[in-house]
Amino acid sequence: MDKEISGLEGRFLIETGEKKMKENVWYVRGTSSYGHFSKNLEGMIKVEAGKGNMLAKSDTEIKEYIESGNSILALCNGNVVGFVCLINYTDSVEIAALIVNSEYRGMGIGIKLAKQLMYLSKNIYPNKLVIMFANEISSHIAIKLKFVIVDKEILDNEFWDLCNDCPEFVNFPDCHCKPMMLM
Repeated sequence: MDKEISGLEGRFLIETGEKKMKENVWYVRGTSSYGHFSKNLEGMIKVEAGKGNMLAKSDTEIKEYIESGNSILALCNGNVVGFVCLINYTDSVEIAALIVNSEYRGMGIGIKLAKQLMYLSKNIYPNKLVIMFANEISSHIAIKLKFVIVDKEILDNEFWDLCNDCPEFVNFPDCHCKPMMLM
């Protein structure tokens, strides 16, 4: 059974309850204290970006996301094993860059990261829409969290600026990303 948390101050532990998980995973809100994990995350993201699963991010971009306080990291034995960040737009926020180390997938870490970021989002930006651009890997997480697929044309153009860096942008709007909105 997962332990529930009531806030996001400092470090908190959620025991996975999974038999295949031998170590505890700590979920922490990003701060300058965790900026040093950006290099590790850059490597993880580069692998997934190479597969077309997400946009590549530089070490500098990742460090900014971490230090902004709008991110959650999953740590195990002093190593980063997962990450997700919140991007603030005019009328909405995006759950972005959700990634879990391939050795730790299937243990519920991705959904826990997304849930904690949604909790953070509701506390910081209570009146904003929450969106997520899901791919084949993350769409099952989004659906479990009550996101629904929406038409790409209803979203404001500010969302698509990040898509210019995607190799599939030439196929837009028929690319692999599914815009999803929390209902």
